[in-house]
Amino acid sequence: MNENNISSSRSNFITYIKFALLQNRKALLLSALSIWAIYIFMGVIMGYNMIGGGKGEIITFSLIAETIAAVGASFAFSNMKTKEQRIYDLMIPASIDAKYFTRWIAIVPGLFLILVAGFYLGDLARIASFSIFNPYITAPAEYGNIIDIWGFYTGYGDSDAMLIFCLAFGCYFMMQSIYLFGAILWPKLSFIKTFAAVYVIQTVLGLTVMMIHKWISISFSIEDVIWLLWCVFSVMVVITVLCYILAYYRYRNSQVVYKLF
Repeated sequence: MNENNISSSRSNFITYIKFALLQNRKALLLSALSIWAIYIFMGVIMGYNMIGGGKGEIITFSLIAETIAAVGASFAFSNMKTKEQRIYDLMIPASIDAKYFTRWIAIVPGLFLILVAGFYLGDLARIASFSIFNPYITAPAEYGNIIDIWGFYTGYGDSDAMLIFCLAFGCYFMMQSIYLFGAILWPKLSFIKTFAAVYVIQTVLGLTVMMIHKWISISFSIEDVIWLLWCVFSVMVVITVLCYILAYYRYRNSQVVYKLF
């Protein structure tokens, strides 16, 4: 590819990003504000009841984040639900690469940053709420500190900190990538269909593992478990990248008359 083609592709990509932001600015702003409102509301409830401020709060916020990430990814291709919407999307004078990666940037790194901001906004709301509603109660000094998200997900300096971090965020991005693929695989009722498919797959895999464990007795050392967990993380990465690629090619091959296969 020569310099003119590269420059043209970059210009096309930037132009489409501007177009998408202009067209969806209200929806994007409302979505971000809604997410932050959920975290702030949870923080206010925690502060009012003098709970949170530690691992329990981080886990609660993380579960909310995973749910929002799955729902958000399921709406990545919401404009492909009807024939009229598909015609409009396919007729926009921009490359498939520009259209797909604009969505990918918004859903993967973009939503992730919004969720991280939500963690801190929710925690600040917890601290403020406690000060307002419980002015005469003395809480432990730690309760007034902002939660350490990154310390929690690295085991607070544990020897296997990198493994803990990789598994936690590997699980998040893998789950989100599956729902992103489901969004273009079946745009109508995407979240429900993908959730059902994931539930069935998890059930089958769980029963298979239980049967294997029942028939074959295997003992693992600590070193074996750590090695196995690194293998699990590697599988997560492969599944995540594969879902991104499948979503791209599924979108690239989209037609006006939508067919599942």
